[in-house]
Amino acid sequence: MTIWTAQQNLPRAQQALQSGRLAEAEVLCRQAVSASPRDANALHLLGVILSQLKRHEEAISMLAEANQLSPKNHVFLTNLGAAYAANDEFVTAAEYFRQAISIKPSIPESHYNLGNALKDLGELEHAVAAYRKALQLRTNYPAAWSNLGAAYIQLAKSTEAKSAVNRALALNPNSPSSLNNLANICRNEGDLAKAVEHSRRAISTSPSYAEAYFTLGSAMIATLDYTNAIKAYEKGASLKPAAKSVLFELADGYSACGLHEKMVEVLEKILTIDPHDARAAKYLGITQMERGHYEASATAFRQVMNNSDDPVIRVVEAMTMPPIVSCVEDIVQIRAALNEKLDVLFGQNGVITDPYTAPLRPNFFLAYHAMNDRAVQSKIATLYRKFCPSLNFVAPHCRKMDSPKPRVKVGFFSRFIYKHSVAISFGSVISELSQRDDIEAYLISTTDHSNAAVKDMYAEFSGALVCIPQSLMHAQLSVAHLELDVLIYLDIGMDPLSFLLAFARLAPAQCVMGGHPDTTGIDTMDYYLSAGQAEPNNADDHYSEKLVRLNSGGFSLPRPTVPTSPKTRAELRLPESGNLYLCPMMLQKLHPDFDSTISRILELDPSGFVVLFESFQHPRWGELIRERLNRQLKPEVRNRAVFLPWITDPGDFMSAIALSDVILDPFHFGIGTTGVFTLAVGTPIVTMPGEFLRGRVGLLYCKLLDMMECVASTPEEYAQKAVQIATDKPFHESLKMKILANNHAIFDNKQSATELAEFIHRAARESREAPGAKP
Repeated sequence: MTIWTAQQNLPRAQQALQSGRLAEAEVLCRQAVSASPRDANALHLLGVILSQLKRHEEAISMLAEANQLSPKNHVFLTNLGAAYAANDEFVTAAEYFRQAISIKPSIPESHYNLGNALKDLGELEHAVAAYRKALQLRTNYPAAWSNLGAAYIQLAKSTEAKSAVNRALALNPNSPSSLNNLANICRNEGDLAKAVEHSRRAISTSPSYAEAYFTLGSAMIATLDYTNAIKAYEKGASLKPAAKSVLFELADGYSACGLHEKMVEVLEKILTIDPHDARAAKYLGITQMERGHYEASATAFRQVMNNSDDPVIRVVEAMTMPPIVSCVEDIVQIRAALNEKLDVLFGQNGVITDPYTAPLRPNFFLAYHAMNDRAVQSKIATLYRKFCPSLNFVAPHCRKMDSPKPRVKVGFFSRFIYKHSVAISFGSVISELSQRDDIEAYLISTTDHSNAAVKDMYAEFSGALVCIPQSLMHAQLSVAHLELDVLIYLDIGMDPLSFLLAFARLAPAQCVMGGHPDTTGIDTMDYYLSAGQAEPNNADDHYSEKLVRLNSGGFSLPRPTVPTSPKTRAELRLPESGNLYLCPMMLQKLHPDFDSTISRILELDPSGFVVLFESFQHPRWGELIRERLNRQLKPEVRNRAVFLPWITDPGDFMSAIALSDVILDPFHFGIGTTGVFTLAVGTPIVTMPGEFLRGRVGLLYCKLLDMMECVASTPEEYAQKAVQIATDKPFHESLKMKILANNHAIFDNKQSATELAEFIHRAARESREAPGAKP
C-alpha cells in the first residue's frame, strides 16, 4: 500500500477540489492537516473545501486559523471574508475584504467582494464605489458590471443600472445574474412580460440560479398568477435550502400570496438556524399577530427586542395590534398602549432607510374600533416622517407652478384593480372619466393591467395604464415622472406601498377616496372624497384631510348577474329551516358591541339562525369570534349562531343572500360592496348608523332606496326591526319589491363621474393659484 506524506496529499487534495471531488479533497486535506497541524496552506485549503461543501462555520474556523498563522496573506483574508459572507455575516466579511485590499490593493476581485458585502449590508453608495474600483482595475469584468447594475437598481438609478447591465451582457450574454438584473429593470419599468422573459432566460442558462426564480415569482404575483409564483419561489428555495437569504425570499413569496401559515413555518426555520435573527423574529411577530395568535406574536417580539436596539423593531412592534378583540375594554387598552409607545418613540432617535422593506405598515385595524382615528393617525404619520426621511420625497414638477393645460392630468392609484371592493366601487367611474376630452387619466397600480381580472373591471378605460414596482423609491420616481396635476388614491390603509407612497408630494393636489373608509393622518393628503349623504354633520372633525362631500357618493356599483338557478339551503350548508339572519361580512367588522344584538335577535326569534362566515384568510379569527360569542350569548341561543366557510363563488354568494330573510349590517363598521349582491336580489337589510362613515354606508343605501324603515337608532330597535322583517312576510315582501324597484339609484349612478370631474378641475386650478390651499 502506498503511503503519502502531508506534502504529497496537499497537491492531490487541490487537484480533487479543482475536479469537483469534494469529499475526496476533504479526506486528503484532513490527512495533510493531521500530519502538519500548523501548516497554514493546508488549513487554508481545508477551509476552502469546507466552504465549497456549504459547511460555513467549519470553514470559518479553518480559515481563521490559517489567517492567524499567516496574517498578511491577502488570499487567506479574501477567502475568510468570503466564508463569512456565505454565512450571512456581512459586516465581518467586509472587514476582511478591506484588510486584503490594504495588503494588495491591485486585486480587482477584492474590491468586487467588498462591493458584494456592502450591497448585502444595504450600503449601496459604498458598494458602487467598490465595484467602480474593481472595474477601474479590470474593465472587462462582467460580474462587477452586473452587480454594479444590481446596486443601481436598488438605488432607483434606472439609467445607470441599464448601462451597467448592458455592459455585463455584452461581455457575457449568458450571464444568469445579468439576465436576472435585466428582468428586475423591466419589472421596475412595468414591463412584466419582459421581466418574465428575461428571468426565464436566466433560468434556462443556469437552472440552479435561485435568484432568477424569485424574480420570476415576483413578476407572476403582479400578474395575479399566484399558483405559478409559489412554484417559482419554492423551486428557488430548494436550490439553497439552508441559506437564510433564500428563506427570506420564500417567506416574502408566501406572504404576497396570502399563505401565512407557510410563511410562519419558514420564519421558524430561519430562527432554528439563527435564534437571534432580528428580522425573522420581527416578521414572525407581525404575522402571528395578524393571524390571531397573540401570545406567539408577543413571544417573537420579546425575543427580537431583547436582541436588537434597531428603531424599526420598536416602531413595528408599536404598530402591531390584534385584528379581533375580545371586548371593548381591550380596545381602550390597545389604543392607550399605542399612544404610550408612540410617545416613547418620539423621544428616541434613529433612521429607517427603507420603510417599505422594514416593513412599516398602515394601521388597518384601528378603523374597526369605533373611535375617532384622526389624532392617532396623525401622530403615527408624524412619527413615520421623523424616522423615515425617504418618505418626504417631492416630485420636481410640484416645486414649480405651470400654466393651465387644456387637459388635467389625473392619476388613480390602487393595488386593488382586479375584482375587489375598491375596483367594484370606483372602476366604472374612473373608466367614464378617462373618456372625457378635458381629462388625461392614468390608472396606476402594482398589479399587471393585462390580467383578465383587471380587464373585466376596467374594460371601458381609455387612459394610460401604468404598472409600478413594489419598491418605494422606484414607485415614487415612476409616479413623479407622470407629472400629474391631481393624484387620487382609491384607498389608503390596506396596502403598505400605497400608504407609504402617500407621504410623498407627487402631485400639487392629492386626494384619497373611501376604499378603506378612514382618515390617513398624512399631511400630504389634501382631500378626503366622501359620500356626502352618508357623513354626519360633524364629519369634518373625523379627517386630517379636507373633507369633500360628494352628493353622488363618488361611486357607481356594477349590476351583477343574478343566478337563474340559485342553489338551495342544503346545497349551501345553510340551516334548512327557520328564519335566516345573514351577516356576510369579514370577521374584523364584528365589534364586541354587536354580540349582544346577535343574542337579542335569537331571543326574539326562537326559530331564527344568525349565519356568520369564517375568515378565508386566517382560521384563528373564527375561533376568536366563537370564543367571544360563547361568553356573550345566552346558552339557550348560542347554538343558533352558526358559521359557514367563506363563499368565494359569486353565484353561490348571491344565492345565500337571496335565501336569507334579512341581511345584518353590523355596527360600527358595516356593509360596503356586499350591497351590490344584496340589493340586486332584493333581500332587505337592517342597519344602525354609526358615528363614522365606515358605519353609515347602510344608511346611505337606505336613503337612496327610500327604505328608512330599515334604519334603527338603538341596538334594541335594530334587533326588533330585524325580527319584524324576517317574521312579517308581507312586510318583508314589500321591502323586497321596493329595493328591486329602486336599486337603479345604486347601479345606474351617472352623476359620480360628472361631479368628480368638476372637483378634479377645481382642485387642479386652486393648487396652481394658491399652493397648499384646499377647495
